Amino acid sequence: DKHPVTHVSWYAAMAYAQWIGKRLPTEAEWEKAARGGIYAQNYPWGHDLDASKINCELKVHETASVGQWPPNNYGLHDMVGLVWEWCLDAYAVNYYDSSPFRNPIAGIEIDVDLMLLLLNFRDITTDRVLRGGSLFTSSEPIHTAARWGGTPGLTSLRTSVYSSRYGANIGFRCVWDNKLK
Repeated sequence: DKHPVTHVSWYAAMAYAQWIGKRLPTEAEWEKAARGGIYAQNYPWGHDLDASKINCELKVHETASVGQWPPNNYGLHDMVGLVWEWCLDAYAVNYYDSSPFRNPIAGIEIDVDLMLLLLNFRDITTDRVLRGGSLFTSSEPIHTAARWGGTPGLTSLRTSVYSSRYGANIGFRCVWDNKLK
């Protein structure tokens, strides 16, 4: 009951978030939350990898209970390691080379577009951002700036029983957007 949900497509994560009155975080929101107020560091706790604070290929090869490792300074658990987490943004390899400085969201331009994205997410076919690394990832890409792109796909019986590392290490978390309430 306390393990992260895995084998979740972006569409399923978006639908669930919408169903409970929330949404997926933007990539910028996810990174700010992951850092927990610590900037210019590789991990939520500082600059050096500490295997006692993370679930990755170095030590555990299955999901663990959420919250088993210490929280960051914002009280958030498992922001790196455990599972990759879907974000709202489109995935663009070099997006941050030319993105807006404040509150960037790849794939949309303004707040109106955000609402349209949330209402029409089923029409999205472009790759979406995954953040945080996972239990199957080696220690190098598991840090607060690690990012990856994934195809939105559909969650189905085939994907839920598919035993590859791809589906087994993807989950999500939700955020509450005060502007949408």
